[in-house]
Amino acid sequence: MIKIVQGKKRSTIRELNRFTRNIEKGDKITFTDETEIVNGKHHAPKVVVQVEDVKVCKLGELTDEDARAEGYQSVEEIKAVWSLWVGGERDPEQTVKAIRFKLLSHEVLDMKPICEKSSSNSYGGKSATPTRKHALEF
Repeated sequence: MIKIVQGKKRSTIRELNRFTRNIEKGDKITFTDETEIVNGKHHAPKVVVQVEDVKVCKLGELTDEDARAEGYQSVEEIKAVWSLWVGGERDPEQTVKAIRFKLLSHEVLDMKPICEKSSSNSYGGKSATPTRKHALEF
């Protein structure tokens, strides 16, 4: 999220799926990020971007220019990061959507806690750590 606000990230590369399939040039997209606790209050960064261009291609066809727009130095760096996320290499034939955008606005939202402190450490209890939330709202 910080890279978007700083202008270092001007694109997002996503799998072509039901969420990304209908994204087109001119669309406005809201990104919200994980909540942070600052001075005992929950905050969530939010940015609104406008889609400037959409490129549908195979993962193996991405260029270093695509990678730099995403905030990485090279395609090889994207592949290394993605392999950590998915626990292995991605299929170079997988169809992806490179969505270039410009920042329209950003703000930090005050949020209600998404969990409460609990002495229970079981999966049935609530955790003292906020849940990570990465969302695209269309």
